[in-house]
Amino acid sequence: MSFDAHRNTGPSLQVSLPTEISSSRSRSLVFVYGMILAYWDHLSRADSLYTLKIRWRFICSEIAVILTLLSLLSEIIFYSQNGTLAFGATKPKIYFCVGYHRTWRRLYDQPSFDCAPFAALALVPSSPMQLTSPNQSAASVRLDEGQIPSLSHVPSKAKEILTFVRPATEKDEKDRHALVALPRTYNEAVAAAIQTLGRYMGDATPENVILRCHIQDSEKKWIWADIHPENWQLIVSSGDNVGVFERLKIPRGMENFIQGKVYLSFGARKPCRMEWSAVTGIMLSREPDARTLVRRPSSFKDAIELLRAATSNQREANYPFERPSQWYAAHSHVQDWTDEDWAKAAQKVKFYHFTDPGLSTVLYLQFPTLAYTNDDLWRYIVPMPGHVLGVALPKKEEL
Repeated sequence: MSFDAHRNTGPSLQVSLPTEISSSRSRSLVFVYGMILAYWDHLSRADSLYTLKIRWRFICSEIAVILTLLSLLSEIIFYSQNGTLAFGATKPKIYFCVGYHRTWRRLYDQPSFDCAPFAALALVPSSPMQLTSPNQSAASVRLDEGQIPSLSHVPSKAKEILTFVRPATEKDEKDRHALVALPRTYNEAVAAAIQTLGRYMGDATPENVILRCHIQDSEKKWIWADIHPENWQLIVSSGDNVGVFERLKIPRGMENFIQGKVYLSFGARKPCRMEWSAVTGIMLSREPDARTLVRRPSSFKDAIELLRAATSNQREANYPFERPSQWYAAHSHVQDWTDEDWAKAAQKVKFYHFTDPGLSTVLYLQFPTLAYTNDDLWRYIVPMPGHVLGVALPKKEEL
């Protein structure tokens, strides 16, 4: 770096910047050192304060230069400590304070321009200081044309995390929490909630899961507010707590399962309908037939075992009565089934519960698919003691 100030022709300023500077801290030291030397040189070359005929321009420019230097110094120190000072060196651009001051030297009694104070300002980097965005990828941040910065220059990408909370609803329960990457949509959030907290739910299906946002109401009380699925991105952001709730609360475990007996009815598929075996006495008697009672199954696996016992040729403790005539058709249907056939049938057998009061089998609903694998859901759906449990067996050729 060289300076050439001529009294008659004005200042001539030549600045050459290094093509590569190793670190932001070393660059800061170079600039601070250059500013100190340049300004000291300016003061030392003045004959004396007494010989200077100070005018208001001189005072204003001196103050401007000092303030500019202090501001630049503070920025360099701040950005160098944070590792975000970026320089470009292939095409230097000079930034300096606009203005000058005039001094009158007694010896020649003619004006001269002193550019020393501006030498330090000419060391401002060729490209403005850049603060990389937290969301900006490392590949897009460049110090120079074709030069990719080191990891020390690129801040880590901000994490977008969402906290799922499943609030406790029972006395012995406790809140459950899970951290996931911020989902983009409501449906993605429901799927993530099921994956992380589904094991704590009775019916962990998208239809049974509802998400709520944790907010304060007008009285500063914390509440759980429903979220409209279409407004997910507008309402929920990184760092929020989102509650995971079940539309239908299903008890977990066997503690709350009511033991008892249900009436078993076999269904035969007919065009457009199901035809069910009676659970009442035949002939003129309309009283419930106790022989069609079976133990209320606590799971799908338990129900298959009851079916095999009810249609087999052997009496078991679960079914001490003689086989009722209402089950003859079902017995004939499965009498030659092997263990392998029963294993295949277990994948296609369907269970039903009836919505009519009493023992009517006119209106019926099929168990949801999840009930065959979720014992808690099965125990919630299976008919209560004294009601009818329907079952439809697949045909032999369907196995």
